[in-house]
Amino acid sequence: TIPSMLTLIVDKTDLEVTVANRGLRAIAPPRIPVETMQQVRRSDQPDSIIQNTERGELIRHVTTIDLGQPPGTSGILVTSLLINQSKLDRMNRISDGIDDYRQLIYLKDPFKFWLLLILLIVTLLIIFAAIWFGLRIARSITEPVDKLAAATKRISEGDFDFTMEESSDDEIGQLVTSFNSMTSNINTSNKQLAETHAALEQSSQVSEQRRRYTEIILQNVSAGVVSLDDHGRITTINNFAAKLLRIDRSKFIGITYREALPREYTHILDRFIEELYTTGKMTIEQHLKVSINRLRLSLLINFTRLEDDEGAPIGFVLVFDDLTKIERMQRMAAWREVARRIAHEIKNPLTPIQLSAQRLRKRYPEILQEEDSVFDRCTETIITQVDALKQLVGEFSQFARMPKINKSPGDLVALAADTLVLYQEAHKHIEFTLKVEDDIPIFDFDGEQIKRCLINLLDNGVAVLSDGGKIDVELTINMFAQSVLLMVFDDGPGISKEHKLRLFEPYFSTKKTGTGLGLAIVSTIVNDHGGYIRVQDNTPSGSVFTVELPLTNSNVYARHGSDFS
Repeated sequence: TIPSMLTLIVDKTDLEVTVANRGLRAIAPPRIPVETMQQVRRSDQPDSIIQNTERGELIRHVTTIDLGQPPGTSGILVTSLLINQSKLDRMNRISDGIDDYRQLIYLKDPFKFWLLLILLIVTLLIIFAAIWFGLRIARSITEPVDKLAAATKRISEGDFDFTMEESSDDEIGQLVTSFNSMTSNINTSNKQLAETHAALEQSSQVSEQRRRYTEIILQNVSAGVVSLDDHGRITTINNFAAKLLRIDRSKFIGITYREALPREYTHILDRFIEELYTTGKMTIEQHLKVSINRLRLSLLINFTRLEDDEGAPIGFVLVFDDLTKIERMQRMAAWREVARRIAHEIKNPLTPIQLSAQRLRKRYPEILQEEDSVFDRCTETIITQVDALKQLVGEFSQFARMPKINKSPGDLVALAADTLVLYQEAHKHIEFTLKVEDDIPIFDFDGEQIKRCLINLLDNGVAVLSDGGKIDVELTINMFAQSVLLMVFDDGPGISKEHKLRLFEPYFSTKKTGTGLGLAIVSTIVNDHGGYIRVQDNTPSGSVFTVELPLTNSNVYARHGSDFS
């Protein structure tokens, strides 16, 4: 058993009662300090103290106790426990172990941190070493590859004479050897290609020169040329064709002739193509009269089938000559000869006839005084009709010997304005207006002849407006055709389609008293100027005569300080 002792100290009597077991009987326990007992008494809280003895440490627990009788009597109870030296040593060792364990627990987290830190450092060192070793190995592999890539770049830039040094017999070395062999082959092929390219370029230049020469000839030939591929698409339109047909070539290249031509003309080409294939002919020639853009044209057409060297069809070429002016000139020449002969045959007897009628009137004045004299009426009719015949003969003579045009710089605006002033004074029942849409330049034309054209056109308008109306003269510029347009509008009854086709032929007239030479003279004058004249319907009624006079760089002059371009 553990040696123990129970001591009871009674208040007031200070009686100490001690009860001890056998282990503590031989020990004289030291007294408890008075301060300890007073502290326990005051605070009524127990306290413990340790006292050293010969046999070990004496642990003493001091607490107050209520004795009960007499009431209010209390004492102090001291319980003592002796721990011998051997047990004390074991307890000290246990305490030291506990302290060591607590210290180990305290140092556990720092120790773990340092272990992890050391492990991390070692890991990083291993990783760095592995990376360095890997880079060394990779560099030994990539350096030749980089050199090969640089060599490839030089080859791509055109340095075919470059070769790489063969430094090893491994796969990289074999790759370098193959690369050098490839470079040598490329260099050889490139030289051969350069020689071939030079030969082809020279041949291409010769072909291009021939093509341009052929194109220049084609564009300047005085015949219309239109080529089609084997699908009927338009591939070429030369300048003459574009000017004659009054079209913009860029809008027609690449489309089929069925899309480009009016429906009434597509069947003509269809018939030509069918005839070429069915008969085996290479060329068809035909004379056609067509109306294009309100112009009546006489064309000599040659339609030819194109084949390559092997006989395969590659397309068609349409060549047409404009016979309109030639035929008109032939007709004009014939009619001028007729007019000259008629004027010559009629002119000679007219003067004697007129003089004879006048002499009869002077010789028999008494007959003229008679009421309702037949003699008076007949002689007056003879004189009047002879004057009309003389006027007709004059027109015949004028038409038969049209003067050669004499061009000089002129102002078409001023000419039109001056002419309209005369007509405004002479025909009060008709409203005349002049409209100038653009800045009409000064250019070369025969002023007298063009004025004669305008007078004839105005006379036609006045003739159909006997009950009054309106005549407009408009001047504008056609930038596409590089020409000046002189247009005369009237709001009369108009001209039928059948009459339009023959309107400019000599001796054709829709007026009972007309000679049929006015518009023929106008057409001749316009043609002599290199221009065109056409007639159209006006809206809502009437006709429009359009005279088109060409403008060129050589016949245009500055107007109001600005050049025409």
